Amino acid sequence: QVDSSPMAELPAVRIRGLVSCKQFGGQALGACLQGLSLAQREAWKEADVFVDLSRNYLLDVDLGEVVAEGERNSDVTIASRLRLVAIMSNDLIRFPTMPNVPLGGLRELHLNHNRITTLEGMPSLASAAPGLEVLLLNNNSVEDWRPLAAALEGHTQIQQVSLSCNPLQSVPTLPPLASLRTLGLFACRLKDPWPSIVATIAAAVPQLGDIYLLANPACPLDGTYAGDLRAALPGLQFLDGQRVAGGTG
Repeated sequence: QVDSSPMAELPAVRIRGLVSCKQFGGQALGACLQGLSLAQREAWKEADVFVDLSRNYLLDVDLGEVVAEGERNSDVTIASRLRLVAIMSNDLIRFPTMPNVPLGGLRELHLNHNRITTLEGMPSLASAAPGLEVLLLNNNSVEDWRPLAAALEGHTQIQQVSLSCNPLQSVPTLPPLASLRTLGLFACRLKDPWPSIVATIAAAVPQLGDIYLLANPACPLDGTYAGDLRAALPGLQFLDGQRVAGGTG
């Protein structure tokens, strides 16, 4: 299926019914592109690309193989024009394998609603996807934040990261990310002392404009929650989806 994406105004390749991306993903992508009309194919040669592998049964995804197989099975160049990859609502148990060459144009990677338990082995996203702006990992089973923190080290373009609804118990470290604007940690299991959580976030990303932290055991129940975050994050505009009084922008 090839059409306009409701998630982004990009041409979209949607592939359904996959059990193994390594066996079928690339060939299906190539076959999908081969089915384009001549006019569509000419348009695709210049357009940005959105690949949607959501709502399949994938346990593991090798993005390098998907892109390479798709290009081998068609005359449409994909890697340099890939802007958004969505692999939501599958059975992923680990972060996708990235290509050997950087996906320099990739802006969004949606991995939410899977069964990812560990982020060990994540590559440096500053190298693998230097233009990445949005990384969605919410609604998985990630317990350890540290591999993600390491993978984000040195990234200069990332604007939104969501780990909401994961069984995270601690946020021990966060690299300075000057471009980050939105951080999602809603409904995790954070148990660190509340002042430590606030200090860690404020030290690394004081420019945050949007944060989700409610529904964590660490959140204070004495009415200081919002005030603590507003004081630590002076540019805060939205807190748990609600506009902050006095917030700008």
